[in-house]
Amino acid sequence: RPGGQSSLARLEDMILKTFKMSGVVLADKDVVYGMDENIVGESPIIPVSIRKTDGEFGAASSALSLKTFDKLRKVADAKAAEIGNAILAGDINSFPYQKGQRTGCSYCPYGAVCALEATERKNKYNVVQPAAAVLFNDNEKRR
Repeated sequence: RPGGQSSLARLEDMILKTFKMSGVVLADKDVVYGMDENIVGESPIIPVSIRKTDGEFGAASSALSLKTFDKLRKVADAKAAEIGNAILAGDINSFPYQKGQRTGCSYCPYGAVCALEATERKNKYNVVQPAAAVLFNDNEKRR
């Protein structure tokens, strides 16, 4: 198409948007360029943008300092150990997540055999806190 994107380029853009990674990335340019060697502005591959003006991370980047990334890893490791120990101790009760209005029950195919009846669910959710609430106190810098 004259002056426009070819069908192949549009398809490639659509595929990149569909499979763009979510989550966080270590705020280390060697790591970022290792994941997306062609990054200029917003990456179509990872949740990071590099400002064209100064080469620094953009405000919307999901990039964490090494200290914060390590803190996140420790929180995740502790939570995984807590859940694993509870399962080994025989605690297999239903305790689905709730994030805003969404819950794990919305996507679960086992509703028909679940021991957690719809009328009982009201106060039996594991409410997911934003990562910032878990990782930082009010005085800590987020990046």
